[in-house]
Amino acid sequence: MRETPERVIVSLPKADVLRQLDADFRRSLMILAVIAVTALAATWAVAEVFVVRGVRLLTGLAHRIGGGDLAVEPPRLSGGLGVLSTALGEMAQKLKARDEALVEATAAAEEAVRAKSEFMAAMSHEIRTPLNGIIGFANLLYGTELNERQRHFTTLLKDAGQSLLKIINDILDFSKIEAGRLELETIEFSLAELLESCLALVRKAASDKGLELSLIVTPDVPRRLEGDPNRLRQVLLNLLNNAVKFTPHGRVVLSVSCLAREPVGLRLKFAVADTGIGIPAEKLSLIFEKFSQVDRTVSRKYGGTGLGLAISKRLVELMRGEIGVDSALGAGSTFWFRVTLKEAGIQPVEAAAAAVAPGAVVTPLRRSARILLAEDLPTNQILAEAILTQAGHSVAIVPDGAAALAAVQREAFDLVLMDIQMPIMDGITAAKAIRDLKGAAGTIPIVAMTANALPEEVAKCRAAGMNEHIAKPVDAGLLLAAIDRWRHGRAAVAGTSPAATILDFEAMRQLETLIGHGRLAELVERFIAELPARLAAVAQGEGAAVGKGAHALVSLSGNFGLVELSQASRALMQACKDPAKPDIATLKAELDAAASRALAAIRRFAADRLGAACEPAPGERPPLTAAGD
Repeated sequence: MRETPERVIVSLPKADVLRQLDADFRRSLMILAVIAVTALAATWAVAEVFVVRGVRLLTGLAHRIGGGDLAVEPPRLSGGLGVLSTALGEMAQKLKARDEALVEATAAAEEAVRAKSEFMAAMSHEIRTPLNGIIGFANLLYGTELNERQRHFTTLLKDAGQSLLKIINDILDFSKIEAGRLELETIEFSLAELLESCLALVRKAASDKGLELSLIVTPDVPRRLEGDPNRLRQVLLNLLNNAVKFTPHGRVVLSVSCLAREPVGLRLKFAVADTGIGIPAEKLSLIFEKFSQVDRTVSRKYGGTGLGLAISKRLVELMRGEIGVDSALGAGSTFWFRVTLKEAGIQPVEAAAAAVAPGAVVTPLRRSARILLAEDLPTNQILAEAILTQAGHSVAIVPDGAAALAAVQREAFDLVLMDIQMPIMDGITAAKAIRDLKGAAGTIPIVAMTANALPEEVAKCRAAGMNEHIAKPVDAGLLLAAIDRWRHGRAAVAGTSPAATILDFEAMRQLETLIGHGRLAELVERFIAELPARLAAVAQGEGAAVGKGAHALVSLSGNFGLVELSQASRALMQACKDPAKPDIATLKAELDAAASRALAAIRRFAADRLGAACEPAPGERPPLTAAGD
């Protein structure tokens, strides 16, 4: 018999059940929310301890490394942050090692530059010193009585010495350019005189080969410019010498033209064209590279280092210009460069005189001077003494700086020629000691005469109070010109009449030939009319105004052959630049006397040769001395 299961049925109100379920659900949600918030708080706390803190530490570490603090200790972290911390630490160590290597490399480079400079200075001195004797004595020998064969050998000796000197100068110049130590100066100069001096230096070589040498300057090119005339001359001479060297027959033409007037100055083009051997097209791109020549046969036949054009290119680039060449094999070459130079302001008479007589040569005027030579090498002593005594100067010789210091205190000299490297006391120390002396001895002009031609050595000489620097091997003309520049007082020429001393009649005759009788008379009248006002401005001026006025008189009087006045003006101009401040009043008085004689001489010349009266204006007095002085 089957049993029937029992069932219990409970009946609850529906509303009560729903309320209970709702309450249970809310309670569960609240519990879950509390659990979630607790979990989040716990997670944040863990992250703060293990992650955020680590990130902050790593961020600070990165900032320190970025700021250059490479001596850091990375924080010890776990997990991925630990890997990142270790990587930053290793990076800092590598950067520190590279930093140290860079410091060592920089120190090594500076040491190499210093060693190179010392080597160049030593090379310059050690090679130039014997070369000074070779070239100097060759020049002296050439001036003696020689037979034809001896004169030929002496000429070869001179040429060989000059070739070696050019190589040395090229190497030194290129080294200075490579080291960035070559600086340009900006001064006013006469373009006409610069061009004429360049042509004069190559004229003999061109004449010996039968070459026609000519100059073309367009009318829009100013006569006076501002720039670095020495470096401009160096580039032009490189191009002219090459043109003459590589032109067997035909002509060489130097031309200057104005391309444009720009806000910063005049854009000028200089060109040297020849009818020489030309350059193959495939070699044109290499012609301005250092140690580059067309081929080895050119080097063997014509000589040279291959540095001349490379130096010219660097110099033109320093002048913010460009250089190039147009050439074809067998059809000649035209080397050109373009630079921007400022036009210099000049006074009316100066402009007129410069325009009509750009290359007027003033005969040098020299009187005997008492010169102290400080030089330790007997060969150099003999050579310098021979050059100076032949020029009419008297020379006292001492072997070191200490003896030179004692000599200038013991007797009066017009000028000191000072070698630099000497025993007991070197030239730099001696010059400083002389400048510390009281009275006239402390203001005596000192000209450095040394085999070291590097800029650093020149700067040392200037800083020691020396007035000028002449590099050995000594060029006799440059040496005597420097002596004339730095000697004070009025010039005179022994064995000539006073009129010839004051006025170079030959220069005036050349000027008359160049511009014609009537034009010369007109310019002379203008010169005489303007000179008193110029001289009065010098007399009444102070400081730089005196030097500026004297500077204008140097070329102005020189153009008219008034040698004594030009020399007196130059002496005053140089004195105004002298930090030792010589007796300006005495030099003004000497200029006064020279001006009076110059006016009398040029008036006499105008009356006798030009038919112009040029008489002094009523009440005119000696031009320089102001009333009441």
